[in-house]
Amino acid sequence: MLKTIPQYSLLRYPGLYFRTVRYLKLSQFYYLIVRRLLPSPKLKSVSAGLVRRGINAVEWLPTVQPGNLHNEFRFINETKSFNPDSVDWVCDDQKKLWRYNQHYFDFLQWDCFSDDLKAKLIDSWIDSCPMNQWISWDPYAVSLRIVNWVKYFDAFPAEREIPKRWLDSLLIQACWQAHNMEYQILANHLVKNAKALVFAGAFFDSEKAGNLLRLGCKVMLEQVREQFMQDGGHFERSHMYHLIVTEDYLDLLNLARKTDLSFSGSELAEIRVKTAHAVDYYTDLCAGDGELQMFNDSTFGITVDTATFLGYAARVMGNPVKPLNSDFTLINKAATGYYGYRHAGDSMLIDCGAVGPDYQPGHAHCDALSYDLCVNGQRVVVDSGNFTYEHLPIRYENRQTAGHNTVRVDGEEQSEVWERWRVGRRAYPIAAELIDQGDGKLSFVGSHDGYCRLSGSVIHERRVDIDVSGLWQISDQLTGRGAHLVESFVHIHPALAIVVESDSLVRIDSDAGPVARLQAESGIGIAIEDSVWCPEFGIKHDNKVLVMRTMAELPATINYTITKL
Repeated sequence: MLKTIPQYSLLRYPGLYFRTVRYLKLSQFYYLIVRRLLPSPKLKSVSAGLVRRGINAVEWLPTVQPGNLHNEFRFINETKSFNPDSVDWVCDDQKKLWRYNQHYFDFLQWDCFSDDLKAKLIDSWIDSCPMNQWISWDPYAVSLRIVNWVKYFDAFPAEREIPKRWLDSLLIQACWQAHNMEYQILANHLVKNAKALVFAGAFFDSEKAGNLLRLGCKVMLEQVREQFMQDGGHFERSHMYHLIVTEDYLDLLNLARKTDLSFSGSELAEIRVKTAHAVDYYTDLCAGDGELQMFNDSTFGITVDTATFLGYAARVMGNPVKPLNSDFTLINKAATGYYGYRHAGDSMLIDCGAVGPDYQPGHAHCDALSYDLCVNGQRVVVDSGNFTYEHLPIRYENRQTAGHNTVRVDGEEQSEVWERWRVGRRAYPIAAELIDQGDGKLSFVGSHDGYCRLSGSVIHERRVDIDVSGLWQISDQLTGRGAHLVESFVHIHPALAIVVESDSLVRIDSDAGPVARLQAESGIGIAIEDSVWCPEFGIKHDNKVLVMRTMAELPATINYTITKL
């Protein structure tokens, strides 16, 4: 466990900085410089004019409800009381992500807040948050707030008038957003920016709104081509962000069912096909319990459950979507690098994809050749998750190699993850193949080059032989030269108990009885060490990690078998 956070100064680590920024696009450099040197524009006040009511065709996907709150904000599992007559919109005592959430205005969809309270909060924000104030005018926060305001205002009964100052504020935010698109970040942030312009442009009825709409649609079309890969997965390779971006495009299609947008018929058809593919991708990759996989900064509690999401997708698409059922599902997603299967409550998902995209790896973890395992709908072998985006030791622990079910060599990281979002040298897959041998038997073989930079040019190859009746054989081979410390980690869900049967054999039990047995087959003992599992922002549970460790002359192997009980 990290006790302190390394301090990475440019003067001390110039090579690390170079290995990080060399992947950026030239456009990112340009906009980074522009954003640093030029102040955000202070736009003149505008008069909103006419608006269009009833722009959505079906009810929007609901946000995650926080429970029964009274004059309290609850974000990322932290609650803070507020005075409706004097709201603190700065909240210096809260984490940065919590403060961002406050300015998203997701609470306009909370059932526990009355319309009177929501009106007070909108007025308070307008009075308290002048243009360009940080965090309230961060482009990402502005983007989500615009969409939430439009959704809320559009749902007003016909007889209820929307206050002019609300509409004027909404339009000036949208105009400001058009001048502050996050071209220096790109990825899911740029989709949020563009979506906000589409929503504002569709809601207002003016020439200015038309300009916002055209820019938003242009960027949304460009990014659906850029961000969704051939297998349907989002290029950041995070299942949570895949779900978030897919929802953005479902919302776009929802608007398009009833509102004229700035797309040709073929362009809209293209977006529809790619969105449908993304929905199917998510369904394929769900774990044995039916919910999202926790790779690469994915957590529970940010997106809705799978059934709610698929229901919304079906309503928007106007036709049934791929069901989530207990039938055998083979997962062979070569573009995003995920392989495995799901069947009758069991699932295994193996990660053998590149850190990506190269120009925006902020959500990447050191999880090359890591896997998650579900048995009878119970998560057994788990990713360590994501506790925070803050500059804290646990942020680094969640991203490091030892936080995943893979192999570490000489105590070094597969990829140079540093700071909160940055990655220097990256582990790239060398090969990856999943073979369906029939009769319920699968074989996966993959390798990566993350340890080639070590003395001896070490290569890690993992073979996983699967019998879907309940047998998983994992074989790790390290090739190269010299003697190296090799460690293989297996993180166990905190709800399960570990019973030691011998130095190389442990049983994994639930409250209902035995679940699985893990046998180390290489004459290597199993150490049981402390770890943490972080299923949601702000939540961590103590758990145990099984560690198989050896100092060996290469080539060397570590083999173990998991058997369902």
